[in-house]
Amino acid sequence: MKSTSTAEKKPTGIYNYFEGATINNLVINNGSYTKNGAEHHYYKQAGKEDEKHKYSDEQLAKAIQGICGKEKALNNYQLWLGVCCLLSSKYGFPNNLEMCCERIMQLPYDELELECKYENIRKFAFLKFVKEGVEAWDDYQPKDEEKKLFYGCKRVAQDLEKALQMTETEG
Repeated sequence: MKSTSTAEKKPTGIYNYFEGATINNLVINNGSYTKNGAEHHYYKQAGKEDEKHKYSDEQLAKAIQGICGKEKALNNYQLWLGVCCLLSSKYGFPNNLEMCCERIMQLPYDELELECKYENIRKFAFLKFVKEGVEAWDDYQPKDEEKKLFYGCKRVAQDLEKALQMTETEG
């Protein structure tokens, strides 16, 4: 068996063949791409806060419990789509809706009025706003047939963000 010296080893890391390219209106630069005016990152940039691990499972569970139930933003099963979209876009949960639902149900809840079930949201995976990610929702113009669901999911995501921020201030 031939040994290799450190000088012979290939460098490790990410090499982006598309750096500086524009492909289908995506501008690719320095670990990020710009789509519809919003910047997205495909690997962590130095000096940026790592939001994907900002909250513990306990904080996530408490925040979700706080917005779930009658007279609250998360008041029907389809609106779990908003939770999935936020958690997968910003907090490292799986992009696959089925896996995201499974991960959400693993959180340590005290009590949960409505469970996150993939069967209730799977038929919405094809919608454009789901694929866009919550970063683009402020500028998104929903089609007539998706308006009610979109605005419900947007409210759920906004309320969940506020609830998560509240868990930071609580001791």
